[in-house]
Amino acid sequence: MEEILKKDQYNFSVFGDNDQSLQLILLQNQTVYTQIQNIVYASGKLSIKKIKENCWTKISNFFSSKMLYNYRIKNRKGAIEYAGLSKSTGGKIIAINPEVIGDSIITRSNAILAYTDGVEMQEKKEMIIFLQKEDWKEVSGDGIIFMQTPGMLTEKNLGLEEEISVAFNSLVAFSKDVKISHSSKQMSFANMLLYDWAFLKIKGPGVIYMESTGFSKLERTKQAKKMEIMYFFLFFASALIIFGIERLMMHR
Repeated sequence: MEEILKKDQYNFSVFGDNDQSLQLILLQNQTVYTQIQNIVYASGKLSIKKIKENCWTKISNFFSSKMLYNYRIKNRKGAIEYAGLSKSTGGKIIAINPEVIGDSIITRSNAILAYTDGVEMQEKKEMIIFLQKEDWKEVSGDGIIFMQTPGMLTEKNLGLEEEISVAFNSLVAFSKDVKISHSSKQMSFANMLLYDWAFLKIKGPGVIYMESTGFSKLERTKQAKKMEIMYFFLFFASALIIFGIERLMMHR
């Protein structure tokens, strides 16, 4: 406990083997940001509040599918407090300091469990990834970002001009310095449509984070893709029916 009191940085522990949970020790004025559904428990004196948003932001968020880390957990009282976090999907947890890796990292928004003060986050719009449906963030600063995915997270350090082919479905994060292009190792159109199973060629130097792709993950992706295709055809069929009814009404 005395060792914790002497530290100014965030102190945390990760528990579990396959489905892990994160426990953060928060000293006075230390803050962590997350989604409300990721909070498993918190000591009684911690302040948990939703971050205030203006009307335009609320409307924009309502009509978007972006992952919003809009709850703040803060220790205002001065005693040592704690909070436990975990995603409902479970999986391994890793902690990253973007400043140690480089200027910044690009990460999938849905892989972020939480982040501390000192982390700066902004939308990454100019992604070149084929068929990408994810919300990506550019993360920088001297804080800590915690990531959790259903598959096993793996870190790979690429040397200068070293190349690797990675399935888009497995790519979680990468340092800003790496270069990404489409790989010649492509799967069938059906696999790309149902699973986002397109390969990317990534060239170093830099760091990339990948997750293993288990059967359950593939099935979840496949079901989501099937729903997207079904909604598209339902919308198209409804438009045709409405158009046909309007034409019949005009000829009466």
